[in-house]
Amino acid sequence: MQNVKCKIPIALIYALLTLVSSAWAKDLSFVATVDQTRVALDGQITLTLTVTGEGLGGVPDPTLPAMNDLAIAGTNSSSSTQISFVNGSMTATKTVEFIYALRPMKVGTFTIGAASIQVEGKTYATDPIQVEVVPGGAGGGGRGGIATPSQPGSSEVAELEKNLFLEVTPDRRQVYVGEQVTLLYKLFTRYGLQNVQYSKVPTYTGFWAEALFDAQQLNFQQEVRNGKAFNTALLKRVALFSTTAGSKTLDEMDIGCDIPVRSRGGPFDDFEFFGRAQRVTLRSDPLKIEVLPLPPGAPAGFRGAVGSYSVTASVTPRSVTEGDPISMKMTLSGTGNLDAVTEPGRPESRDFKVYDPKVSKAVEKTGNRIGGSKTFEYVIIPERAGQVILPPFEFVYFDPQKRQYATVASAPIPISVSPGKRLAEGEGHFRLSREEVTQEGRDIRYIKPDAEYLEDQGRALYQGWGFLSLQALPFLGLAGALAYRRHLERLRGDVAYARRRRSMGEAARRLKAARQIIEEGRGPEFHAEVYRALSQFLADRLNVPAAGLTTDAVLRHLEARQVEAEVSQWVRDIFEQCNFARFAPSTIQAGEMERLYEETEAVIEALERKI
Repeated sequence: MQNVKCKIPIALIYALLTLVSSAWAKDLSFVATVDQTRVALDGQITLTLTVTGEGLGGVPDPTLPAMNDLAIAGTNSSSSTQISFVNGSMTATKTVEFIYALRPMKVGTFTIGAASIQVEGKTYATDPIQVEVVPGGAGGGGRGGIATPSQPGSSEVAELEKNLFLEVTPDRRQVYVGEQVTLLYKLFTRYGLQNVQYSKVPTYTGFWAEALFDAQQLNFQQEVRNGKAFNTALLKRVALFSTTAGSKTLDEMDIGCDIPVRSRGGPFDDFEFFGRAQRVTLRSDPLKIEVLPLPPGAPAGFRGAVGSYSVTASVTPRSVTEGDPISMKMTLSGTGNLDAVTEPGRPESRDFKVYDPKVSKAVEKTGNRIGGSKTFEYVIIPERAGQVILPPFEFVYFDPQKRQYATVASAPIPISVSPGKRLAEGEGHFRLSREEVTQEGRDIRYIKPDAEYLEDQGRALYQGWGFLSLQALPFLGLAGALAYRRHLERLRGDVAYARRRRSMGEAARRLKAARQIIEEGRGPEFHAEVYRALSQFLADRLNVPAAGLTTDAVLRHLEARQVEAEVSQWVRDIFEQCNFARFAPSTIQAGEMERLYEETEAVIEALERKI
């Protein structure tokens, strides 16, 4: 019975929708818009024709005007329906969009004529739109650009920069010394990307940096920018704290990626694959941050902390005997760079002796802000009997939001101290004061009375083999330093050597990621990661580009290196298994993935010895 009740409303809704769709379309509108009215010769214009109406059924394709000076590079369409109920009456409003990518053919001012459409026997037309085409030039628009495309022409560079770029956004451009500024690195693309990797990560000279987010995989979301729909992925979120004042220019970030070669242009990614890819490097714009010095007139206890903080303190026990220790725990909590938070100012008191604290911290990353708590645990010795007050501990910091210095302090804590006994009746030991314990520590010298044999020290030190062996250490150290320096110079100057040295490490990292994917049971992603591990390892060992490295090309390289046919066949089998699983996914057992993982690990070890 429950199933029947669920189906009735759905059936009614479909019936109502059918009745409304068959009704005469009323209040229909037909408008034309463009994403820009001024475009470079090597750019493009997106023309959108929008049909909106109540009770609108099927909509035919519109009739476009003659456009001799603009060529249609791509088309797309979308539709949506909004249903509303007012006073028991249902209204369905349907919107259909026809999208055209137009490429200018020459420089000048042109008019996109009126488009027309016929619905229910009535003709609707749009208003003409005038556009201006100027000579071509590089794009980018302050959002980063293409740093090193493989071999594009100027028009291809312009198209890439409009549809693929890296953007860095600070949450503020002016901060005080020690105040946090958060950077967001985001990738915008209208293409299908492959092999996205960092080529250069900024060093943030002059800042203390803390990572808030590092993408382990690209999670794309739809975002509209200047009338264009992009797939965007957050790459990094970094918190920076400047250590000095002045105008700071942050380094650019570079990322490399492969764009599959397509058969025709257009912004809708409707291209065909030919097994090749174009490698490009995206670079963010340099970013300037103005760092202001802290205002003058800092209180005496200020030691450089910037942020917003509160303090809590606790003491145990509250009742002790004179000379016995008590424990005080003070916690500073808030937002800011905890590494700049130092010990609070100790109060001056003849009633207590305060020893250096044990320090611990707990960092919390909430959203775009860094904070947490820092705890100081003190051992305190009361030095006077009676009802004494532990004075407040004060912490001074600069609050950038209020633009002023602030002080937080613990509350005064009463301690009950009982008189101590110098010599207890019937006891066999003394209770010593702190000064007496210190003096005895200087007086006592520990002697070992149970030594039965003392080694003869009559021979000179230089006559022993141990001493002579130590003289060789400086020469061995110098030789090692020279060898290491030569190694570093070769890494910088010899690309093949550098790729060969890193090949095993990169392969191990990718195989570790594949092992994690096995545990999560994600078959297609596992085979893609194994394929990348083996292909990148071979590319590094053979010193050839990884992009476009086909199985046949790999086998030719292995044959030239005189690698055994069994190992080459092994490589071919792994590539074929990975390609089959990636492009024809099916249910894959964990045991099969485990076997392929072990085979890949073994063949990489075998190839390391042979190439």
